[in-house]
Parts: sequence; C-alpha cells; structure tokens
Amino acid sequence: MIKNCTLVLLFLTVVFTNTSAQSAYTFTYNFNEPENNITYHAFLVRNNDGSGLVRIRYSLPGNEEDILTEAFIDEFNPPDKNDDPDTSLLIIKAVNLSYILENDKLKFAPPAFVFRYNSQNNLFEPAGVSNETNYAISPSVSFQWTLHEGAALNKDIVSLFFSDDEDFYINLFRPVTRSLSPAEKNIKMHLLIVADTIDATIGKAVSIDIKRVTELFTSISSYLGIKLNINILAGKNYGKAFTQSALTKLRPAPTDIVIFYYSGHGFRIPEKPRAFPNMKLKNVKTPRTAFRDSLVWAKASRTANISQSMNVADIFQTITKKGARMNLVISDCCNDDIFSVNFKSTKPSGTKSSNIKWSEQNLRALFLDPTPVSILATACTETETSASQADFGSFYTYFLKSSLESHCSILKNNVSWDQVLKQAQGQTTIKAKNTYCSKPRIPANLCKQNPVYRVVIGKNQKLSF
Repeated sequence: MIKNCTLVLLFLTVVFTNTSAQSAYTFTYNFNEPENNITYHAFLVRNNDGSGLVRIRYSLPGNEEDILTEAFIDEFNPPDKNDDPDTSLLIIKAVNLSYILENDKLKFAPPAFVFRYNSQNNLFEPAGVSNETNYAISPSVSFQWTLHEGAALNKDIVSLFFSDDEDFYINLFRPVTRSLSPAEKNIKMHLLIVADTIDATIGKAVSIDIKRVTELFTSISSYLGIKLNINILAGKNYGKAFTQSALTKLRPAPTDIVIFYYSGHGFRIPEKPRAFPNMKLKNVKTPRTAFRDSLVWAKASRTANISQSMNVADIFQTITKKGARMNLVISDCCNDDIFSVNFKSTKPSGTKSSNIKWSEQNLRALFLDPTPVSILATACTETETSASQADFGSFYTYFLKSSLESHCSILKNNVSWDQVLKQAQGQTTIKAKNTYCSKPRIPANLCKQNPVYRVVIGKNQKLSF
C-alpha cells in the first residue's frame, strides 16, 4: 500500500536525475615558484559527504621517473574576517599522504584545492590551488581543471593514476551486468517512513528528509529490479496510533527487506536510560494556565509527551520479530532532554555529480546477501541533539544517504554495512565538531553529534539495549 500518493509521485519524477553522490576531477597545476616549479597532475574523487581521495603525479627536474602519491581529503569552509565559516569558499585539503611510486625524494607539501561557490547552480566549483596557510591563491599559479562525467572516465585518463590491477581501475571498467534469480525477483522492499512534518520548528527539514529517503530507496529498488512498497506516515497520519497500526499490518516474507525511517523530535528519559531515543509521536501541549506551579506544568507536559512516544529500540525489536531477511531501522532525531531542540549548522558543500555508475556487486552485498542482517542506527548518542536546517534537511540523513550512494558506486570494492554506517557516523561527527552551538567561539562550545549504530548478523540474534 502506498499512502500520500501525490507526494511519492512527485519524488519519483526526480529520483533518477542524480543517483551518484560522487565527483571526479583532474587538475593540472604549477606554483611557478623558484623552489617549486613542478607541474603536478591530480585525480580527485569527492563523495558528497565530504570524504574522498586524491592521487597526485609529478616528476622531479632531471628525473624521468614519476612520483605518485595518494591522500585522503579533509574539507572545510575557511574562517572569514569575523571568524565565522566563509560559506563562499570550500577548501579540500590532502591529508595522510602516502607514496605509491618512488620514495620521498622531495619534501612534498600536500596541496589545498580551493573551490568557490557558484550562485547560478548552487554548487562549488574549482577555483585554484594553494600551498599557503591562509589558502590564498597566488597570481603566479597556473591551474586547469576538468570534471569527468562517468562515461568520460576512460582508460587513458585513469591509467595515469591507477594501474590496471588495482581495484579502482578494475571496478571502473568491469562490464555491467544485472540479473535476478527467479527467487530474487519475488523479493520486496517495504519502506515505512514516520515523519513529523507538522512541527513548526523542524517540519520543513523533515519534509526534505522524506524526499531524500524516498528517492534513495526508490533508486535502489529500481536498480535491483525488486518491488517497493512505500508507506509514509506524515501530516495528519502522523502519531503513535498510526505507527503501531502500520507495524501490526507489516507482514514481510522471509526473503524481504524492511526499512523503517523516522525523522522528528526525539528524547531520552534520564530515570530510564537507554542508548536509543524515544520518538516524540505527538507534541502534547498542556496549557500552563491549568497549573500554578511551572514545575508541576513541566512534569505534566513531560508525562503526556512520554505517553505518546515509542522507543526506537522497541521498534527495532518489533520489526526483527517479523522474520524478514534484512531489517534497517533508522532514526534522525535528538537524544537529549524532552524539550531540547535541534542545533543548526552551515549546509554541507555540494559539487556537481559525475554520475558514476552503480555496482551490482556492491548493491547485492548490501541488499541481496542471503545471510540475514538487522541494523539499528540513530543520529546521536545520549545527551546530544541532532543537526538540521529548514532549507536543507537533517544532517545525519544527508550523510547516511551520501555514504550509502558512494558505497554503491563502482569505485568501491568489498563493501559492508559497517563501512556505510561508519562513514556516515564519521562525517556527521566532523560536521558537528566544525560547528559552534553557542558563543564565544571556543572549543568548549563546539557542537557534539555522534551517531550510534548496531549491526546484527543472522536471525534470532538478540541485541542488548
């Protein structure tokens, strides 16, 4: 059954326009300095969550042997004059450098690639390269860049940076074949979304979350060729009774996939501590006029809201008992006091997608593996709040979607759910660490958001909470 059909059909009209969250660039640059007059060639793969890698190839003057280095990337918005993040610039810095060809014959300073925001397409585009601590681009630097669409990533380009026996090269040029066995053709993906779109503080962000999640799993089910059932409990269909009813009616087959996603307010009960949050399934507003004492009012409001909540871990246990082969339970909400609110941060920076193909092998490993798996993930640990923004959505949902898409890509190999969740966890934590939740801007006031997840392999495995 599909509810909110108009909303779902709207999502499906855009679902296949950008299914890859990766950008692939080549750069050629020279600092044209007396002590550094070397032409460098770089290959950058950036995932939309800010993770990625870069390989840089160059040769020393008078030496025909090339040197090839590899590094991970760290990206951030540099501080402006007021020490606020300069959201017009994105710095992508090479970190944790290692040498693939030749040894360190020259003290190689990892570069910082400077991207500038383009208001015409709302994306960041390469503007230059810097070796300065303030990331200024010297007028003497020569810099050329190319964004490669998936089909344009040919062997001539890739072989400059990867040998033909490396996984990256092999995966990129492996023939694409897709086929389901008769049994796999009967697999269904059940997507149940519970989302508080009515709340005045987070409703707009939650609506964007619904779009992202629907788009993601519609694309995945379509690519695999399996059926998808979507049930969205939002608006007037949002609440504890609707959620309980939907869970009761959920009857997956033993080979099916069940995905439960929640976006809304969440909280913990200190006197009954649990690692995973309670979903606030109705905002019960008890009138203050009914109580003379504000503490009595707060206690009454708290009790009323708790009665209209469900714990995410209980949802997980209810779903896993239904016996599906794969269960994925995700919540993007706070895990702090019942009256806490989400913190806001600058939006993650986007670059144009290269539309890199997905890998059937990777999608099979994540969604069609015959070994049963159940996954429980939430946006933050106890006493923490989650980040969201009205015109962007919730940050953990964004990072989880980006991580899953990048692990579905042909550029990845031997993928697992632990890898997907760990990358989403790490990028969410990094984003929070670069955000101040209050002033002054001192380390003690940096935000904290550390997603939590558990992966259970096999059926009838108990997970302690």
